[in-house]
Amino acid sequence: MWIHRYLEKHGIQNLVVDSSSIEVSRRARRRKTDKLDVNKLLAMLIRYHGGEQKVWRVVHVPSAAAENARQLHRELMTLKSERTRHNNRIKGLLISQGIAIAVKSDLPDRLATLRLWDGSRLPEELVMRLQREYQRWLFVNQQIDQLTARRKELLKTSQLPRVEQVRQLMRLKGIGVNSAWLFVMEFFPQ
Repeated sequence: MWIHRYLEKHGIQNLVVDSSSIEVSRRARRRKTDKLDVNKLLAMLIRYHGGEQKVWRVVHVPSAAAENARQLHRELMTLKSERTRHNNRIKGLLISQGIAIAVKSDLPDRLATLRLWDGSRLPEELVMRLQREYQRWLFVNQQIDQLTARRKELLKTSQLPRVEQVRQLMRLKGIGVNSAWLFVMEFFPQ
């Protein structure tokens, strides 16, 4: 996206095209060379500038401010995915030993009391691995809490039009903060 902004700033008209919208003949031979691709794109560009607007889909490039506004919820979604991975890894390591427990804040204390099928303790290296994985799980939870608090603070104090749109959407029944934030930041143009 930065290159599009750079070109536009220097007076160069630039189109960002959805690659899946470029027509491909299904009956033609599937030869693929850069020369063929350039010729095809050039022909389509000439058709587009000749008035044939449906030759491809031009992608709307968001402003730098709109792109920046997307960072909070995107990072939050990424962290939630990471938390699930850590949670599943811990559960998987335990279930491979025949132990099924939920991952909670008391996991390190519970590791000392867990027993294998024969009554023996968990192997020492496994316990250490579980503790390291638990530390990563805790760290991700802390980051999620920080971002959630940041979003909550923005909802309380920000006067930005986009945040006001989030507040308006949240007034609708069935739309919570996660959905409202996602809809406004990703789908509503600024």
